[in-house]
Amino acid sequence: MSTRPGHLPDFTSPPLIEVALGVQFTPLENLQTLHGGIIWEAYKDKYPYTKELPPLPHVLETFGRRQVHSSIPFKLSLQDRPDVPRYWFISENNDQLIQIQKDRFLQNWRKESSKAEYPRYESIREDFFSNYKTFCRTLADIGFAEPDINQCEITYINEIEFSSEKSNINDFLCKILRIWKSDVLNGEPELENIKLSWSSILKSKDSEIGRLHTKLNTKYLENDGEAIRLQLTARGMPSGYNIKDIEDFFDFGREEIVNYFTKITTDSMHEIWGRKK
Repeated sequence: MSTRPGHLPDFTSPPLIEVALGVQFTPLENLQTLHGGIIWEAYKDKYPYTKELPPLPHVLETFGRRQVHSSIPFKLSLQDRPDVPRYWFISENNDQLIQIQKDRFLQNWRKESSKAEYPRYESIREDFFSNYKTFCRTLADIGFAEPDINQCEITYINEIEFSSEKSNINDFLCKILRIWKSDVLNGEPELENIKLSWSSILKSKDSEIGRLHTKLNTKYLENDGEAIRLQLTARGMPSGYNIKDIEDFFDFGREEIVNYFTKITTDSMHEIWGRKK
């Protein structure tokens, strides 16, 4: 397992509720529903529960004139069978999740209780590569070539709870974010909820290699509370096609996310989250 870079900001109790690492590849057009059960056989001892969901869209970070967002290619499909679903393979305690569809493989950690501790990126990355290698071996056993990867992505989802009885959304956003100005949306009409997103270009050696996508929104919780959700996703093309190239993009994306999170959030929140450096 790799070690955490010494220069990277660190928090004892970060507000993370989910982390996901994933790769996208050229669709396995011959993958059928029956193959889902065969693939699950390789994971069922550690991931005994399953679920089927609609597939995630195929997304490419492309660049060029007037290209300002991620590209979701239009696809008209005339087929005589339904599309293969996205499979969830879920761990016994529900905090680990593998997602597989005909053009994606993802590994998620989810915080399932308030007392659960974040296992740290290095551990999640280790789980990803162990399970991805199993996926590739299983594909080979049933006659598929190794996936042709075209994008990597890493996502951090943070959730910061607040009480609307003690603080309105505008004031709480000021407390959380350096970029939020209290006098702009203060007063009447009172801000009720928020849903914002923006993207930033990621570069390596002056070359555009991907984007950092930020989503900010309010959320109503099951306990009738409220929270601000801050989601950061680094997505782009790895420099090559082997495991080391995927590792390098994950590590690069993780650093960009942690540094950006630290940059846009306030010192007072850093103190609450136990910033160590």
